[in-house]
Amino acid sequence: MKIEGHLKALPTFETERLLLRKVIRHDLDDVFEFSSDPEVANRMTWEKNDSKEETLSNFLHPTMDGYKDGQSGVWAIVYKESEKSSVPAR
Repeated sequence: MKIEGHLKALPTFETERLLLRKVIRHDLDDVFEFSSDPEVANRMTWEKNDSKEETLSNFLHPTMDGYKDGQSGVWAIVYKESEKSSVPAR
């Protein structure tokens, strides 16, 4: 099976404290929170996001669309205690 087949069926993993799953629209606020922080963006390969619309169009939509054809392998990391999500460096 090609990698695309595996990525289309990206599994969910769960531990006592964490949930690793596909990124969903509901993650927008949490992703924007760290994507708009200049201290975070300064150390990454992407520019600081200035609006939620920018985060949605430049990251969330392409990531979610990429799941459909096996072009995205990004997991959201959800901290169960706070239900806050994070995404590994993109």
